[in-house]
Amino acid sequence: VYSVERSPGGKAIATGDGGHRAKGDLFFRKGQYYASILTSGPDEETQKAATALADTLANRLKGAAAEIWGLAMLPAKNRVDDTVQYLMVDALGLDFLTNVFQAQYRDGEATFTAFVARCKSAENAAGVLAKYSAYLEEFGTMAEPAKIKGASVLFADMGGGSFDGACQVGDVIAGVTAVKSRDAAVKAMTFLLEGLTIPK
Repeated sequence: VYSVERSPGGKAIATGDGGHRAKGDLFFRKGQYYASILTSGPDEETQKAATALADTLANRLKGAAAEIWGLAMLPAKNRVDDTVQYLMVDALGLDFLTNVFQAQYRDGEATFTAFVARCKSAENAAGVLAKYSAYLEEFGTMAEPAKIKGASVLFADMGGGSFDGACQVGDVIAGVTAVKSRDAAVKAMTFLLEGLTIPK
């Protein structure tokens, strides 16, 4: 909920397990809790009171910081701050892509989105990848696949010079989207798979 409701351009705060300030309002998470403090405005006194309230609330919440599998799995290197999102359903607008973490990454001047989807089993992941492949074939033009870090990676030109790539790693689907060329997509998938950490 925190990741989906996060406003663009917010300023990071260290409250709880992490949060942000958007205009005069504060949002943070701690353990299994998500908190929001909505204020009447950005004036200094109101902000001091809101910050004090947020710190007090964070100290009262008894949630232990838990490892979030998507944050642990996606590479931290070159990740654009505050772009990680968790999408329970309809990730990338696809009804078969569920339980997904995605984040934006910077490669020089270019940016791309990487995602990981945790499936129920390797067999289930194979079925999801087959649906993704069918989607790429229907709405794009399949490009030459590649073998990267032992994984067979699908690539497709989705039009307008935008490429997608995806593969299966055990019970995980990993991919990149909105990359500017096939070569850049290969580079992005190599980066993702080299930095991918599959929690046990």
